[in-house]
Amino acid sequence: MTRFRIEGDGIEVGLDPAELEIMARLATLLESQASDRRDPASDAVDAPLYPDDAVASREFARFAARERNQSRALDRERFTKRLDEMKSGSILLGDADAAAWARVLAEARVSLAARHGLFDQGLPEDGSITTDTALIVLLGHVQGDLIAVMLEKMEDAE
Repeated sequence: MTRFRIEGDGIEVGLDPAELEIMARLATLLESQASDRRDPASDAVDAPLYPDDAVASREFARFAARERNQSRALDRERFTKRLDEMKSGSILLGDADAAAWARVLAEARVSLAARHGLFDQGLPEDGSITTDTALIVLLGHVQGDLIAVMLEKMEDAE
């Protein structure tokens, strides 16, 4: 089954039931990191903009945090709303919806990778894979499929 395909002016989404169930849990997963600043996902998602200048990074975070958090909340809301609509069949994403989906998927991947130490150690080289790393890989495939169709749509528009 193709997850994403261009349909008219939008991108049609067709996830299988298992993928739909997994995607429906992402917003909750992401909201949990905002409530605990000790969560490694918080540091990964909100990495300093100026790694060599702590003062500038704090200043940027102070001015941008509210807007950034509001933007993420709107993306999650849009993502969840459209997923709810999928329970009755496929949906058609406009450009803004597709971009929000891509951002939510990226944030979820970064969050999960940080929580499981994958930035330090990477995926296991011995081929062993946990449920959590399998989820990160799945999200990568879904995100990659979506972005490929978004790029194809942009090229077709030119």
